[in-house]
Amino acid sequence: MSARFSRRALSQIDEIFGYIASENPRAAAAVVEKIETVVTLIGRNPAIGRRTNIRDVRVFRPSPYPYLIFYRWNEARDEVIVLRVRHSARRGDWRKGR
Repeated sequence: MSARFSRRALSQIDEIFGYIASENPRAAAAVVEKIETVVTLIGRNPAIGRRTNIRDVRVFRPSPYPYLIFYRWNEARDEVIVLRVRHSARRGDWRKGR
């Protein structure tokens, strides 16, 4: 099984990169690389994330970085879609807004 990114998730990763790169381009690249590595891992092992209260949606934190990767695992379709990537300090409903 492989994983793919939603447009929103790709946009959020670009925002994360831009924010960090303004101070430290190497650190920004490391964070994005870690997110991509973890998403590959999720594609191979979709049950590794913890369940959320939304059906078929799981979340995984790419340690040591403070981000959360929200993804939908559809077992019937053998598909993982990364829905969102956000900083863990952000509050609120992850499905709304940014």
